[in-house]
Amino acid sequence: RRGVSGRESGGIRGVGMEDAYVRWGTEMVSLVQLIRTPALDQIFLAITRLGEMPVLLMCAATALLFPRIRWAGCAMLAAFLISSVVNAEIKATLDIPRPSGHEVYTANNTTTSATPSAHTMSAAAVWFLLALSLPGWRWAVGAIPIVVGFTRVYLGMHYPGDVILGLALGALLALSLLLIVEVASGRLRPWELRTRKIKAPGL
Repeated sequence: RRGVSGRESGGIRGVGMEDAYVRWGTEMVSLVQLIRTPALDQIFLAITRLGEMPVLLMCAATALLFPRIRWAGCAMLAAFLISSVVNAEIKATLDIPRPSGHEVYTANNTTTSATPSAHTMSAAAVWFLLALSLPGWRWAVGAIPIVVGFTRVYLGMHYPGDVILGLALGALLALSLLLIVEVASGRLRPWELRTRKIKAPGL
């Protein structure tokens, strides 16, 4: 659904700010797409699916099968649901159009608003939580949302700003849920936040 657009509410859809954001974003997308090849198109189309619902839910469901990281599976499911709702609300409020025109290639004709990137936000929220539960794979798994974000720009589906905002919001959501798990499990008391380093359960 569409909410009150930013232009109507006097927010980022003010003509000057939105035009500058879209113009800069389009230039950045065009720059990234200088490396486009048919082979890379197929590779990035496959990688971008790591930010889609079937993959994220399957990842969370798999984590639920292992007692040591079951907490992460529950948190990942919550992260995906919260991310989806929050993202839809922000998109409806900002109502910024996606990249378009002859300057850029777009992988499909999605008509939803651009900002923030839902693929990137959901991927960050879910994959970052999994990364926190797997110390040995933390950096490799944690890099997935960043790569997903790059594919969204490469495929002409989002501006870099959409991806950066998606990563920030997803990471904030992941850390918030980790904090909630820590407090709920009794491993961390709210008044100790300034003196204790937060660690994922079981680590």
